[in-house]
Amino acid sequence: MILFLVAVIVGIAVGLARGGSLARLEQVRLRGEAGLVFLLVLQMALPAVTTRLGVPAMLALGAWLLAMAGLVVLALVNTREPGMVLVALGVALNLMVIGLNAGMPVSERALNIVARSDTVEVSDLVHRTMDDETLLPWLTDVIPVPGPRGLRGVVSIGDLLLVAGAGWFLADAVRRGGDEVKAAGSGSHH
Repeated sequence: MILFLVAVIVGIAVGLARGGSLARLEQVRLRGEAGLVFLLVLQMALPAVTTRLGVPAMLALGAWLLAMAGLVVLALVNTREPGMVLVALGVALNLMVIGLNAGMPVSERALNIVARSDTVEVSDLVHRTMDDETLLPWLTDVIPVPGPRGLRGVVSIGDLLLVAGAGWFLADAVRRGGDEVKAAGSGSHH
């Protein structure tokens, strides 16, 4: 989640540095935009809500996987927008590995590196500790991301593709806004 927020900030900053405008973000319309927002919120809230309501873990995980599948579909219908192919690929890779492993396996070694501790446990709806039974281990959360507390974590290749795509999309959307504002401004002076 933090990595995604960093991608948003960096994407917007790159767009602005390239002469863009925040006004462009108001003009950007994605196909299925309301569904995209709903599924993003659902995906973030579902683990906590289902735990508090006592929903069986497999049912909750199934609902979470359906939300992810919806995100893949919505990213694919927006592939004309820069970065959306990467978003779709990243979410699809995560969906595949989570579905095959009944949760996202997390490398204890990588987690211990970023936590700076020898005793870290993984236990929630979406994540589980990687073991010898883990399928497609190279696609799981095995990449340690160092940094200050609250910003460090362990991510997957899918996560990196997702955030790269989101950052690219935002950088381009902000940059194009600057071009459109300049073109509209220069056209009104004639």
